[in-house]
Amino acid sequence: DFMQFAEGRMKKKVMGAVEAISEGVQRVIFADGRVDEPVSRALAGDGTQIC
Repeated sequence: DFMQFAEGRMKKKVMGAVEAISEGVQRVIFADGRVDEPVSRALAGDGTQIC
């Protein structure tokens, strides 16, 4: 079970991603909001993707 690897607030993010995927979202990207242009960077391939 992958949830054993998530701690704290990340656990909520992972649960939300799993729910989104189960409802038909094609992919979820976790991006670092502390970097410049986090959305652009995430869409360019940076970050963690769940498909």
